[in-house]
Amino acid sequence: MLQILSAVNYCHKYKIVHRDMKPENLVLENDDIEGNLKIIDFGTSRIFKSTERMKELLGTVRKYY
Repeated sequence: MLQILSAVNYCHKYKIVHRDMKPENLVLENDDIEGNLKIIDFGTSRIFKSTERMKELLGTVRKYY
């Protein structure tokens, strides 16, 4: 969990917003249980600008039954 929060904090520090965080976009660097966790799929990401509003609905739509 700390790795995920650290990675998101790093992105936000540089004004990068992922916009599709989900378990499928988190992968282990290798099979080692102590390995690094990576955030992938920045296809919907963008640079945050305080003068622009992000109002598009993005991400994965899931139906729960």
